Formats: sequence, C-alpha cells, structure tokens
Amino acid sequence: MKNKAFRLIASSLTLRKIAKPKRNITTGCQVDWRHHIIEQTEVSTNHLTPEIPLRLITRNCPLWHQKEDESVFKDPFWAFYWPGGQALTRFILDHPEVVRGRSVLDVGSGCGASAIAAVKSGASQVTANDIDLVAIEAIHLNCELNSVTIATSLDDLIGSQNRGNWEVVFLGDMFYDRNSQIECMSGQDLCRKFNIYR
Repeated sequence: MKNKAFRLIASSLTLRKIAKPKRNITTGCQVDWRHHIIEQTEVSTNHLTPEIPLRLITRNCPLWHQKEDESVFKDPFWAFYWPGGQALTRFILDHPEVVRGRSVLDVGSGCGASAIAAVKSGASQVTANDIDLVAIEAIHLNCELNSVTIATSLDDLIGSQNRGNWEVVFLGDMFYDRNSQIECMSGQDLCRKFNIYR
C-alpha cells in the first residue's frame, strides 16, 4: 500500500446519529435510552485510558447482576470497554500522529472510546459507526463526558455497498463471531470495502 493509502487499525467504538427514542411494542411508550444508560451504568476511569471517562457497566451497576430477561437492554456490548478497544485507544493517545489531520471512521464503535481518542488527538473529522441504536446514544453520552463532538452513523457499513473516503479506519473487537461477514473478509477485501487504496 502506498503511504497515502488507508491505515486499517483494530478498534471498538460507536458514535452518534441523533436517534429517535425506540417505541416499546408492548406498551406503545417510547424508550428513553439515555435515561436507562445513565441509570444502569457508572462513569469509570478504571481502564487503560483513564484520561477518557466512560459510562460503563461495572460490578457496582444493577445491570451487572441482572438476568437477561430482567434487563431493558438486549446485548449491551457498548457498555463494556473490550480489551482490543482499550489497546487501540491507548495506542491512538500515545501516537496521535497516526490520526492527526486525517479523517477517521470507527466501525463498531461501541462505547466510542477510540473515536473520542481520535478527536482528542487532532483528527480532522471523526465518524463513529455502530448498528446498535443504544450504542449510538451511549457514544453521545461519552462524548459529552469528554467535551467532544463526533459524527455518528447507524448504517451497516460492513453489510452494505456503502464506500466512504476515510484516511484511517478503526475496526476491531468485531472478530468474535466466525459466522459474521467481517470474519470472512480478507485484509485486501476490507481495504477495498472502505476504499483505502488511493
């Protein structure tokens, strides 16, 4: 790949398209995800990037102790700061030159930590992408905690033909399901997918 070509970096993050509250099918009421996230998580700096406070599920949170059928959330992956995401975010903060002045896409952004680190490290534009509406809301809350603004997208960028023009793509903590589309892609396919050859 040429110098100007894309850099594909592993990560876990999510950023926010302002989402309409989801309607609860049973009651017809709208679900206030922001309220539930605040109620069920706590602000934590007990991770590899303590300079980025995040709303996460910890042992102190009610959600940690709930059974699946007791939780308002289905699969709250966004509420955990996965090891790969922590390592990537630490790398970005320690090596800001990787993103400084560049456009960044964080696919599967989750809690948004890597995207937040990219903004703090001087990226010219950052988009956090996640297909989970609640993750997008969590990213927004974490951006507020860190006094940053990030564009977000709910689009399925892995499963669609959508191509962007990003100089850096974070993609990590997404290789956990052998049946997923991303698991079946080669490095070259991923580079083509995100239009990283220039």
